[in-house]
Amino acid sequence: MVHSGDGQWQAISSCRQGYSGVIPLPLTALWSSTIVMIKKYRQMFVQIADTLFVRDKTTCMKKEKIIYRAATAAIALISIGGAIGLLTSSFMIQTVDQMGYPGYFRVELAIGKIIGGLVLLLPVAPNIKEWAYAGLAINVLSAFVAFAAIHGTPGQYVWPAVALLLLIVSYACFKKINMRAAV
Repeated sequence: MVHSGDGQWQAISSCRQGYSGVIPLPLTALWSSTIVMIKKYRQMFVQIADTLFVRDKTTCMKKEKIIYRAATAAIALISIGGAIGLLTSSFMIQTVDQMGYPGYFRVELAIGKIIGGLVLLLPVAPNIKEWAYAGLAINVLSAFVAFAAIHGTPGQYVWPAVALLLLIVSYACFKKINMRAAV
């Protein structure tokens, strides 16, 4: 940490060899907390899966499958719809440009969102679905960080918040259904 002389503390980053840029402390703290959240997301989702539902097998299993299918379909539609918006919507293209990302990143992000949404919907191996959940969780958490970096309006946080909630519900049901199927 270095005091810049104008009343702000800054952290010196030396992540890449030859890079000696200065990153503002709030952004460094936000990045650090995001990394910690990413490392702990799996444990959190498993805990939610363990405590979210009761253990009445017949009615609970039907209820869990309905909730799982609805939440999964919704998160897949949000993901695929967001990808289409990244490719076609002038508002979303301008927002990504305002965030400072290069144009090719927007296309790569759209492709990843489409693949993630399709993997959640298609019958694939559970470990592949877990990778899709992880990728979409990182995508949603990164949206929060990106909007914070451009000082986004509260309305810009609505879709990432909805997507995160649906992702947690879908993953919790997915784990619960797969745990019962394995027993």
